[in-house]
Amino acid sequence: MRSTSESVIATLTAQAIPPTVPVVTRRPIGAGPRQAAPATRTPLPPANPSGITLLSLSDKVYAGGAVALTIRTQPSAVCHLQIARMQADGSWRVAPIPAGASRRAGSDGIVAWIWAVDANEPIGPATLLVNCDAIGTVQYQIEVTK
Repeated sequence: MRSTSESVIATLTAQAIPPTVPVVTRRPIGAGPRQAAPATRTPLPPANPSGITLLSLSDKVYAGGAVALTIRTQPSAVCHLQIARMQADGSWRVAPIPAGASRRAGSDGIVAWIWAVDANEPIGPATLLVNCDAIGTVQYQIEVTK
């Protein structure tokens, strides 16, 4: 058992020495190899008559980078995300995003997706198709670049 003075000295020493905290380097989502995503806050947009409102979207992305999409819809709505690309023959290829396309909105109606773009994804425009239950479908454009 320690004496009172040893316990007091140990307590004072522990309080005088600040704990060491590891330095964490964070990379913003949506940043490509030559671009840092701006950290700006914008006011919420007005409600969209379709029932789906865009809150944020990485509109220009790099092959091998990440894309983030956030929308607002009705609380607890189930929403599905697909990406459509025009093929060389003029037809459209529509597929769910690689990270899982279905999400349920929270009690605030917010739905978010983050996924990686394949490093071999061809450059050019792509269309994101968001469908939320019987609420509606909206389209958003992104630009894939190298």
